[in-house]
Amino acid sequence: MCDSSSVQPPPIIGNYELLEPIASGGMAEVFRARTVGIEGFERPIAIKRMRKGIATDQEYVEMFINEARLASQLTHENILQVYELSKSDGQLHIAMEFVEGRDLRQIVQKLGKANRTLPIPAAVHIAIKLCHALDYAHRKTSLTGQPLNLIHRDVSPQNVLVSYDGLVKLLDFGVAKSNLACSETEAGIIKGKSGYMAPEQIRSERIDHRVDIFSIGVTLYEMLTGTRLFAGENDLQILEKVLMGQLQRPRKVNPDIPAELEAIVVKALRRNRNRRYDWASQMAEDLQAFLINSKQAFSPQLLSSFMRYEFSTEISNSSPSLPAASILGGKTRNLAKKSSPAPKAGRNIDREIRRRISQIKLKRTQLKKQARKRLMRFAASTAALSAAVFLMLSITVQSQKLETLSITTNPLANIQIIVDGKPLGTQSPLLTSDLAPGFHILTVRSRNYRTQTIVFEHFPDKANSIHVDLVPEAIAQLQSP
Repeated sequence: MCDSSSVQPPPIIGNYELLEPIASGGMAEVFRARTVGIEGFERPIAIKRMRKGIATDQEYVEMFINEARLASQLTHENILQVYELSKSDGQLHIAMEFVEGRDLRQIVQKLGKANRTLPIPAAVHIAIKLCHALDYAHRKTSLTGQPLNLIHRDVSPQNVLVSYDGLVKLLDFGVAKSNLACSETEAGIIKGKSGYMAPEQIRSERIDHRVDIFSIGVTLYEMLTGTRLFAGENDLQILEKVLMGQLQRPRKVNPDIPAELEAIVVKALRRNRNRRYDWASQMAEDLQAFLINSKQAFSPQLLSSFMRYEFSTEISNSSPSLPAASILGGKTRNLAKKSSPAPKAGRNIDREIRRRISQIKLKRTQLKKQARKRLMRFAASTAALSAAVFLMLSITVQSQKLETLSITTNPLANIQIIVDGKPLGTQSPLLTSDLAPGFHILTVRSRNYRTQTIVFEHFPDKANSIHVDLVPEAIAQLQSP
């Protein structure tokens, strides 16, 4: 029997109660914490605390203070919120927003292990949110109305958090440059990650906000291709490649990338900053236009579904997952005790996942029944059509693998069937066995019909079928309010 009197109360830092360590790095350590108030009030929060051993290093102290000073001025849905900077027992600490999710590097790496990349609409959606965050930061003014001239200087996948709720957050303004910065960067000192810096940043030239646009271009390139744009055995090799402009076209790596999207990426990556986008908002507008023109709608809800599917194991384990690599500036390690019981929130997430899976299975059953009914109606329309459809289905069902996806449509011909931005065929029924398990986006188009876009989940080792009814454009217009 454990003696309850021996249980130590959680440590307190200022107004915050530390619950458990998340990660530790060379400069700081991060804790999951909460604020506690009257009448049971509490709020989840993250505490980033500077290590005692470097509290006397003025450069690190200035970076720490600079991060808090800048980020606290920024209030935007796509920027991780910083609440306050304070000191307790001689140690500086920052109270910041706690968000459960994974950083973009972790997402790309996990997909890469399965020879997959982010769905194109998801990658574009994330890039748009980054553009919104940076455009806000670039145009931000002080309390007196003076431009802050803020430049992030360290935009990279490690500094982009995607939450399980489908939110995109830009992190780490520790090396940002602005009129509020405590000190100027010394000549010859390069700040940022080598593979994501613009050429003028490497050359230590006078920079402006367009270096961040270059970094967005690199990040989007890697989301779309699953590979590093500038890779090398060491930083020197990487920097040389950036300066030389050794750029392999995205479509050479991933032929599924549309030419219109490739042009946007390439423009952001111009070595000459005068040929890049002037503002991140302009890049966001072009990316949004691409989604509209290609009829590939995407939303935070779809991103949430994607994240919860891909990281279902991590969510069920309910381990804290603030991307420590990006906010610590060093190698991280998960310090959560494996033997700790899952918190109540984790059990709630488990129940929610099981509920959603049950809903998906029920929906799949309903879709199969609807597809069979519609196929019977099609078959009854004419004897010739009936024979053709029956013959096609009987042949394909016999040879169909369990993991094959069957797509049927009404009308059957003169259509475009597109999955994740890749055209698959122009006739129905259509069979494909090239899809990886997980969420995908299906778009069906036909002349004089209203385009339909749906998100579906492809299950491994099971027969998957989808039916799509296209509504004539004239009827759809009459039905519109």
